[in-house]
Amino acid sequence: MKTTRERLVRFTATERWFHWAQGLPYLALLASGGLLLLQRLVGAELVSARTLGDVHRIAGVALPVAMLLAFLAGDRRRLLRNLGLALRWGLADLRWLLLYPLNALFPGVRPPAAAKFNSGQKVNLLAHAVLVPTFVVSGAAMWVSRGSLLAWYVHIAAFTVAVPLIVGHLYLAVFNASTRKGLSGVFSGRVDARWAREHYPLEYGGEGDDAP
Repeated sequence: MKTTRERLVRFTATERWFHWAQGLPYLALLASGGLLLLQRLVGAELVSARTLGDVHRIAGVALPVAMLLAFLAGDRRRLLRNLGLALRWGLADLRWLLLYPLNALFPGVRPPAAAKFNSGQKVNLLAHAVLVPTFVVSGAAMWVSRGSLLAWYVHIAAFTVAVPLIVGHLYLAVFNASTRKGLSGVFSGRVDARWAREHYPLEYGGEGDDAP
């Protein structure tokens, strides 16, 4: 007889809405902005620059608006708590950053146990808490004052930081076998209970090595 694995709530509706309110416009911005930059560098236009520019501006407006609406309409305390958790660092967090890459080569080397977020996720959350306002402000400056080199340089600098973060995030969420089990959390909010307790024992109770 087939048994159903226990599942627990990892992310509330507010957290999921906020994630997608940021994630969908953000991906559209990186894709359209990346293509605009690439076409400028190679001197070829595979996709209409005007179309890409329109998509980029629409997504640029949608990003802060959608995030603000998700924040105001949802459980603000929950979102602020998550930010607080990301800002809370200790020696164990630094050890995690050092030991987790070694764990891929030497499975016997185990990083410290994590609470709701491990150190890699804290870095990702804090990085985007800085990158999103940077993109919005520099993008608005470029829109209002065309030809602003300072705003353009800031925008490109933020882009070069954001791309590897997003690529890494997508890899861990979709392709990496040990971490993609958590992907259901951003859709239904629920994840496999055993997996959650192994990876985030300080939050859900359990023992085991930690992974993102």
